[in-house]
Amino acid sequence: MKLSQMKSMIFSVFGRRAETRPLTSRAIPHLPPLDIHQATTTPQLSYNAKLMERLLVAYLAAQEHAKSAAPLGAEADMWDMIIGQEMQPFKAAIETGDMQAMFQYLSSIGRDYVWFGGLSLGIDGYTPRDWTEDQVAQLYWEKMVALGEACGALCVENPESGAYQQNIRLQPGEVTSRLEARLGVSLTPPDDILPTFGFKVGSKVYHYRHINSIYAAQLVANMVPAGGRVAEIGGGLGLLALYATRMKSMDYSIYDLPVSCVISGFFLMNALGPERVCLFGEDQQQEGAIHLKPFWTLGDLDTDNLDLVVNQDGLNEIDLATVEFLVRNIERTTKSHFLSLNHETFGDERRVAAYVAKYTNMKRLWRSKNWVREGYVDELFQCRH
Repeated sequence: MKLSQMKSMIFSVFGRRAETRPLTSRAIPHLPPLDIHQATTTPQLSYNAKLMERLLVAYLAAQEHAKSAAPLGAEADMWDMIIGQEMQPFKAAIETGDMQAMFQYLSSIGRDYVWFGGLSLGIDGYTPRDWTEDQVAQLYWEKMVALGEACGALCVENPESGAYQQNIRLQPGEVTSRLEARLGVSLTPPDDILPTFGFKVGSKVYHYRHINSIYAAQLVANMVPAGGRVAEIGGGLGLLALYATRMKSMDYSIYDLPVSCVISGFFLMNALGPERVCLFGEDQQQEGAIHLKPFWTLGDLDTDNLDLVVNQDGLNEIDLATVEFLVRNIERTTKSHFLSLNHETFGDERRVAAYVAKYTNMKRLWRSKNWVREGYVDELFQCRH
């Protein structure tokens, strides 16, 4: 597919989806309005030259490694377009080694609206641009309630009988307290690194990406043993890794584009501490460190090396040659399971289940709707070597 055709398809699909999104089925007109209002953070990070140098060195090492190791046959895809056009100033700053300009871009991600998601905590294409900020915050809040129901912290309401639309009118602090008691960890979000938009619980602001990541993290934590080895394909900011490693001790690696690894590296080093993140080319052995690697190095892992591979919101937005490389190596390197949380917007042949059937012998164990994001499906596949 040509880049111009892909761009047209992406904007027609994602733009239409955002424009037609209802606020929430629970916030119906004859009930009092929700007492949930928007909140934002505007952090002011200090420049850290050592941290920025680590990010730049890792990016350059990945670019050099790609010359001999990256899979052949890859074509332009959605993320090539985003990096080459929407993120062009950042890409230029990296390629010229301008660490001050890199820092200015990284520390302000999410300050302005973007049509794509995954790499910011600001308002993005998840909601229509003409919504008020309170409407956006109320939709995010509804997802927190859905998370409570998904985890069993709240009873699932039944519109056919009994009380209905009561959960969404609980106080935010009560819902998060019940969730933390159920999951056994603090869910406090890192909202003091990037500009963050959402709703407030106490002094902290929750974005819908925090909620998505908590939801996925509790699935991951339930599927791996303590100390288990997990690989995430396409980690975004690194929120899933952050929450999953809060919930259980595990050896966690993210495989992504080099530019994305710079963004997640910046975020995670500020969220967890520089010593808790191991970038590409570094020999860092601290227990519990999250490793960030270019996606093609998944092919360097030994067979049956991993307990679980997870991909959220990604595989069907990647070019087909890279998808084939990733899916074949997911099956080879994973001794147990592959968890997918993805949309199927692009049709039958460009969904994860089709890729698994075409390129592997993995067997799907279950399929269900995603609790916290409409139009997404959760699927668990078993590797059969």
